[in-house]
Amino acid sequence: MRRRVGISTLIALCWGQFLNLPTVGAKEVTVSQNLREVDTYHFAEVTVAVSRPDVSNPFAEAELTGVFGKKGGAEKRVIGFCDSEDGSVFKIRFMPTEPGDYFYAVTYREKKGLNKQFKGGFRARKSRNEGIVRVDPTHPFHFVWEGAGKHYFYNGTTAYHLLSWTDEGRMLSCIERIASTGCNRIRFLNYGRASDNEWGEGMVQSKDFVWTLCPWPAKYPTRQLKEGSPEFDHSRFNLAHWRKGEKALTKMRDLNVAASVIMLMDRGIRDAPAAGSELEKRYYRYAVSRYGAFSNVMWDLGNEHNEYRSKKWANEIGGLVKKWDCYHHLTSAHGHAAFPYDLEEWADFAIYQRWRDGQNEFMLAQRADAIAKGRVIPQINEEYGYEGHKGSGQDEVRRRAWEIVMAGCYQTTGEWKGWQHGEATSESEILKWTGLMRKFFEDNLPWWQMKPANEVIRSGKACALALEGKCYAAYLAETQGIIISLAAGRYSATWFNPRSGGYKPIQKKVSGGTWRSPNPPGPGDWVLLIESNM
Repeated sequence: MRRRVGISTLIALCWGQFLNLPTVGAKEVTVSQNLREVDTYHFAEVTVAVSRPDVSNPFAEAELTGVFGKKGGAEKRVIGFCDSEDGSVFKIRFMPTEPGDYFYAVTYREKKGLNKQFKGGFRARKSRNEGIVRVDPTHPFHFVWEGAGKHYFYNGTTAYHLLSWTDEGRMLSCIERIASTGCNRIRFLNYGRASDNEWGEGMVQSKDFVWTLCPWPAKYPTRQLKEGSPEFDHSRFNLAHWRKGEKALTKMRDLNVAASVIMLMDRGIRDAPAAGSELEKRYYRYAVSRYGAFSNVMWDLGNEHNEYRSKKWANEIGGLVKKWDCYHHLTSAHGHAAFPYDLEEWADFAIYQRWRDGQNEFMLAQRADAIAKGRVIPQINEEYGYEGHKGSGQDEVRRRAWEIVMAGCYQTTGEWKGWQHGEATSESEILKWTGLMRKFFEDNLPWWQMKPANEVIRSGKACALALEGKCYAAYLAETQGIIISLAAGRYSATWFNPRSGGYKPIQKKVSGGTWRSPNPPGPGDWVLLIESNM
């Protein structure tokens, strides 16, 4: 029995063939790019639009990959990401580090067999962006800005729940305020959960602030830690969360602030994907694909990860992050007082969490251990006491910060309440003080060439850095003079007030050999700066 076809259907079919229109069920895949010219250390973005993706979960059943490179130069393999719930939009980004003409070839694939490739190009022009933070190959206890070619005085703070502000403008204002103090690195969570008053500083959830960070869709996205599981769907991603993270990274990049993206703070509550699972690896891979083209990114595999993840886990995930990240951004993992990855290639710098006093002695020991093991990398204490938290007074935290840097190491501090979310109280002083500390070194000293030199202090309580015969800096935690041993030569000496940023020259002539300083010009801690006149 033949089926009769109506005249209207025949006409529609004929016109469709004549106009070459797609028939029902056909799929169109198109490509576009945001810019034909892009600044170095910013990124070009290629978008692939899919009319009818044949996938039930685009985050698992489709992918966009690409090869990017400068004409005549090396190629980089780049991972793209799905940027729509239904899989109709995929994006891939590339950050050029040198001016010139660039090419790309991107490929969209679906698990069921569709494979489409597109080619294109763009031009990169030199920008003022300071670039990616790297370990200084000549002085590997220190850092450099790759783009600017100048040294980076790592001066960080913690703002765990920066992304918990529901008002993105408020989040961005927090970043601007922090950057204005001289802080040039902010560490924040991409995933983590907490509860009202959990850390004893009075922060409570409201319409403006939600403790639970949701990089995955959640059935109960506003459930606090103490209230039970949000019931995440780990197989997909919550795009609003990632877009907010990108806005934070953009603001920090524009202010030359490095962003330490803490991927995980699970603390054994098991709301994140299972350790080592394919879902967990998909989460880290997606983060690299979305955030990796930001020049200011640093990766932290997990905050206090040793409480809920193993060393074997960190080595596997760290290796994967390095493999997926074609820019090889600095990577580490925040633990406690020991750093077990100092010989692992994926770990670019050592992170410690060691509270209490005695910071100079502790960090000197870590530095000596790195030298003894034959792999010198920067040494950072990221939690040594937050301002006003758990009995740590303001002055006490400032003194610890100075003790750390006088060991030739670096520090990350925390403001009263601000370490939770980036919005500190008016009484907070610590970021102003660490900003003054950074300015002191950047204005006066080649700190990356200086070495710990406590042995030059012959009498008095102080710790010192020295580039022998050139410059010396001594930190005096107490109001007292010191006796210091100097190389032969003539010098000028100046007192620096680490609380106000003021200087007071010492009029007395300073000569090489054993020199007795006058007493500091006022109460409190002081820094003695000695510079050669030769």
